[in-house]
Amino acid sequence: ILWNGDTTGGRDPFWLYTSDGRLFNLRLVLNGATVYLKAQTHTSGYHHAAFVIDDDTKIASFYLDGILEDWSEFTGTSPAEFNYLAVGAYADGGGTADFMRGVIDEVRFWNVARTQEEIRADMNQPIENPELLENLVGYWNFDDGTADDLSQYGNDGALQGNAIIVE
Repeated sequence: ILWNGDTTGGRDPFWLYTSDGRLFNLRLVLNGATVYLKAQTHTSGYHHAAFVIDDDTKIASFYLDGILEDWSEFTGTSPAEFNYLAVGAYADGGGTADFMRGVIDEVRFWNVARTQEEIRADMNQPIENPELLENLVGYWNFDDGTADDLSQYGNDGALQGNAIIVE
C-alpha cells in the first residue's frame, strides 16, 4: 500500500501493506532497528490507517480507523527525510515490483506526532488550505485527477504501472 525506500536496495524506512485486505502490517526501520506493528479489521471495505513515530516518547503507534491497534518502543530517532515514496506499490530497485489492487485516497505526512484525538477528528475530513499548514509536509488527495502534492512543499508524484485516478 505504502512504501518508502532506497531504490538502490537499501533498507526501507517504512512499509505498510495488507496481506489479505483485513490484516494490515507495518514495518518501520528506526535507527537501524526494525519495528513490526499489526492491525486487523473484521470488515472489508475502506479503512483509515495512520502511524505515528514520536521521537519524544520513543513510541511508534499504529491506528486503524482511529483506534490504537499496536505500538512499540524504539531507540534512536526516526528518519529525517525520505528518498523515495511509493503509494500503492512496492519496488526493490532490482526490477521486482508489486502493485496494489484497490483504492487509496487522502495520503498525508506530518512532521509532528499526531494524537489519537487529532487522527480521529481529521481522518474523514479533507484538508482545507493545506498549503498553509506548516507541519503538513505531504498531502495527496487525488481529487483533481493528479498525484500533485497540495502541501507547501510540492512533492508531486507520477502515475506508474496501470495506476489511474478515479474521480
